[in-house]
Amino acid sequence: MICTAITAAHTPAAGRLLRLLLNHPDVEVTAMTTTSPVLAGHPVTACHKGLDGDTDLRFSTSLPAYDRLDAIFVVDEIPAGLPDDLVAIALNTIDGWVHGTAAEIGDALRALQSSFDGEIIIERRKGQWHRGTVVTIDVPCSVAVDEIDRLARDFFGDHNLTHIVSRQPMADDVATTAKCLVNYSASENGIRVSAAIDGLLKGQASQAVHVMNLLHGLQEKTGLYLPASE
Repeated sequence: MICTAITAAHTPAAGRLLRLLLNHPDVEVTAMTTTSPVLAGHPVTACHKGLDGDTDLRFSTSLPAYDRLDAIFVVDEIPAGLPDDLVAIALNTIDGWVHGTAAEIGDALRALQSSFDGEIIIERRKGQWHRGTVVTIDVPCSVAVDEIDRLARDFFGDHNLTHIVSRQPMADDVATTAKCLVNYSASENGIRVSAAIDGLLKGQASQAVHVMNLLHGLQEKTGLYLPASE
């Protein structure tokens, strides 16, 4: 079993993570830490509803000895003095992907492809959903859409959580799942790439579990077979 602990365990992000880990066949959550003296010693079900009967965990103000842990999920600051062989997985607590500036995203792309010189324009639009993130990107490209789609399906063929779809993905298509749906279509000057995730799962809790699975040599969907909402 992978022995884990969660910091800032009173937060909603930690609650979503705990729900996943309690149903993970290879994980034991041994500690839920909090900086709140009011919560210390109280059951985690005092904050995270719907878990009565699923766990007897109580909030604590300190982590177990590091040699008793295989991974720590960090919702706030990384604890000091972590040994090199202890995995610390940080949760993104911002809903979704696009939280960097255009310059930061450009720097990241140029680090991957030094020849990239495209202009990046970010437009944030409020949707009629409370937990989804939908991103649309127009990319100058001379390659036909069908070929791009074929290459993407080959590339993501063994990625169990990323799926190429034939329509514009929407937030409702991924709500309450750990999936990322991607679509390619023609745009005025090239290719339009559209993608959707559940920002509170794929963007936070399930992404952290996904990383843990990969770091510990597990099949990447372990503990992440999540039913879609109706």
